[in-house]
Amino acid sequence: MAKILSYNSPHHIQKEAEKENPLRKVWNWFSKQDRFVKGVIVVGFLLIIVTPAIVTQYFDIRQRAAGETASLYFTLHGTTSPLTTLSVKPGDDVLLDLYLSAPQTNINGLDITTVIPNNNTLVLANPQTEGPDANKFNSLLFNSWQNNTWRFSKVTTDVNAVNTGNLYIATVPLKAMSLGGGTISFTNAMLTSPTTNTSIPVSKQTLTYNVANPTPTPQPTSTPVPTTPPTSTPVVPTATDIPIQPTNTPIPTDIPVSPTSTSGPTTPPQEKIFYVSRNGNNTDGKTWQTAWNELSNIDWAIIQPGDTIYIDGGTTSMVYNSTLTIGKSGISGSPITIKLSSENGRNGQAIIDGGLTSWIECMPNAIGNPQSSPGGQGVRTVGISLNTQSYVVIDGIKWNGIVVRNHDNIGITVSGNNNTLKYIESHANDDPANGTQDGWGVKGSGSNLTLSHMNIHHNGQDSIQFNGTVTGFNLEYSYLHDHYCRHPDGVQVWGGTRSTGWEIHHNVITAGYLQGIFLGENATADYNAYVDGLDLHDNLIYGVEYGIKSKHGSTTNWNVHHNTLASMTASAIQWCCAAPGGAMAPMNVHDNIFYNVGGFYMPTVGGNTAFTNNCNYNAGGVTGNVIASGTISSDPQFTNPSAGDYSLRSGSPCAGKGSSITSINQLLGSSVPTTTVIPQPTASPIPTPVPADIDFGGCVGIEDFNLWSRAFQLGETVPGADINKDGSVDILDFNVWYQVMKSGVGVCP
Repeated sequence: MAKILSYNSPHHIQKEAEKENPLRKVWNWFSKQDRFVKGVIVVGFLLIIVTPAIVTQYFDIRQRAAGETASLYFTLHGTTSPLTTLSVKPGDDVLLDLYLSAPQTNINGLDITTVIPNNNTLVLANPQTEGPDANKFNSLLFNSWQNNTWRFSKVTTDVNAVNTGNLYIATVPLKAMSLGGGTISFTNAMLTSPTTNTSIPVSKQTLTYNVANPTPTPQPTSTPVPTTPPTSTPVVPTATDIPIQPTNTPIPTDIPVSPTSTSGPTTPPQEKIFYVSRNGNNTDGKTWQTAWNELSNIDWAIIQPGDTIYIDGGTTSMVYNSTLTIGKSGISGSPITIKLSSENGRNGQAIIDGGLTSWIECMPNAIGNPQSSPGGQGVRTVGISLNTQSYVVIDGIKWNGIVVRNHDNIGITVSGNNNTLKYIESHANDDPANGTQDGWGVKGSGSNLTLSHMNIHHNGQDSIQFNGTVTGFNLEYSYLHDHYCRHPDGVQVWGGTRSTGWEIHHNVITAGYLQGIFLGENATADYNAYVDGLDLHDNLIYGVEYGIKSKHGSTTNWNVHHNTLASMTASAIQWCCAAPGGAMAPMNVHDNIFYNVGGFYMPTVGGNTAFTNNCNYNAGGVTGNVIASGTISSDPQFTNPSAGDYSLRSGSPCAGKGSSITSINQLLGSSVPTTTVIPQPTASPIPTPVPADIDFGGCVGIEDFNLWSRAFQLGETVPGADINKDGSVDILDFNVWYQVMKSGVGVCP
């Protein structure tokens, strides 16, 4: 409709114009400018828009030209400029900030290892604190210092997170201690991004530092005033005043001479040999004639790392009537070794006798009368005690070369770390008091413990029991058998909460046990122990009530494979009796042979137990959270199972499965039984329907992440957790899980 103008139209039109769109005003103004001004305005506007993109692209091109898309560096606290050199004086406190620069790459995971020289020049003063940008990664995996090495690892499970730019990760408080210098470096830096399946290339900036005293300020010196020297009568020296120069006088060799310089390499102490023999005269232990004549007489004050102590075993045997208590630790690469002599006439058996002359009622029925030689020393509680020492090797050099017997509590107590015991027989150790009937072949705790070629039998209770945490345990080529007394188990973990890094392999466990392998007790005030991370393979277990068992709900990461379990009156495998389930996924049971055994009860939290490619003949049912596949129900065709020969006949349908140790004779017949190479199936034994479905629940979710993070923190390769199958569990596996979650395909509702 046309507007009708009146006398007051100009005023009305002016008000309407004031309400006009501001952009239209700008356009009207722009339209009135001449062509040159318009061009200048357009060019300036375009520069404003593209300049940030050009600058960003410039830095990205520079970084990509160097093959890097991110960088790690330290700054002085409160600043952002990379710090490459640092000079401080002793006593100074130093605050460093760790930055991660990723201008173009979205970072969803980081695993960084930083090393400070272990020379006491710069040390960690207080625990490091996370920077504000570290909170963008919502799951902490590692944040620990050990031996001047700091490992920091975090990831984000938020698939919508965008972490780019200069990220302030942490503040590290250090203190300058002594004079010297070094370089703070990043020995490992793995970064992941949802845009790639590989680690992000990263530039690792080193920081060189120097701890030095401040240079003193020169002080002005006054000009000395000359004085007239006094006159004096010259003194003629007497003969006693004239120093006499030595004429090739030899230096006594027994006087220690201090080195004139500490900058050069030092010669390590020479390894020495010492001797123990009942026939020695008990003086210095340096020869067989001067040998210490009892184990308790060893002079540990003179024993040093790398030294060897030989024990006389006589022509057939030699009995010692004292406890071997280790009194000194070795070091890495130079352990202290105690071993049976290999010389003819001294290589019989070294017997450590505890003096027990009576056994509990259940023992004589199985072993006969005590073969005790108390030697007037009374009854002792322990035969061998590692006494919290580390880097010790006790070696009988042959089956039953060292014998530990007749102690009223424990044959061998283990403790410390990085210790090895081998070729030792531990038997007839028990408490004769009525009602207790305790006694163990081996008992204790520690880390990185190896038991090899052990013969443990006829003790009052368990063959091996751990009542404390054991991190890193290896039981190999050993014979555990004939325990008939109170609640006997082959291997039991009873206390110490979480033990990790176990391998039990190439052993025979048989006769009399309630449980062959029992690695998990209820989480109660009295019992709370489990194993997280077990590789159980090539074991022959038969003639026991239960084969493999756990009763703790945190039991997890077990890989049970290539074992032979036979002739059991109860379950072959059972994880039970703990709420809400008997174990926690992942639990894997594959390529075993089960013969004439009870059932399998395997309730599992967080997923399922994978029961794959096993031979089950005359075996009970499989119940619990189990995914079973590839089961063979045929007779395995053992050579002579009634005589304890579980080798497979030619043409067995179970070829390639079961233990490579097939009989007691095979185990004892050679120093190191030959390991049969087991052909592996060409197909994956555990189906993975969806990438990153670690718990095999048919979809990917937070439970799979939780299982991966447990495996990653253990540092072990657990089937299923190595999602990208590159042979290691790392944050690249997390990144595959992240990408699946971000895609939404196969994700749990």
